[in-house]
Amino acid sequence: MLMVLEERDGGIFAGDVRVFACTADGRLSSETRKALRLYDERLRLHTCRVCSRRFIGHHSRHGCSDECRKVVAQRALEKHRRPRRIKPEPKPARPRLSQCSNCWKQFEYKRDSRDYCSNACRQAEYRSRKAA
Repeated sequence: MLMVLEERDGGIFAGDVRVFACTADGRLSSETRKALRLYDERLRLHTCRVCSRRFIGHHSRHGCSDECRKVVAQRALEKHRRPRRIKPEPKPARPRLSQCSNCWKQFEYKRDSRDYCSNACRQAEYRSRKAA
């Protein structure tokens, strides 16, 4: 439901019915809703964001016509669209070196918790501790 209004004689009119908004958010007065036979509580008195005409529409509507609604939607897209950020090239990974606790050989690791260069060294260290 969309109704474009006209301003005349110092008021806003829909046909010959004077339109009153009873709250700051544009809710229509009960007398206005009864006179216009509008029973939806969500209808509000709006000002078009594009052409500044007054209209009665759903509480989330911001344009008085399909053309104005498209312009409002396009403006919203442009406002929220950000320029794409170019990702920097990843730095080359430095080899992380550690020394095996069993054979004292240097090896490359991926996790900091790695103490042995291989499973064989890990098991050999375990068995030597177990035997002692």
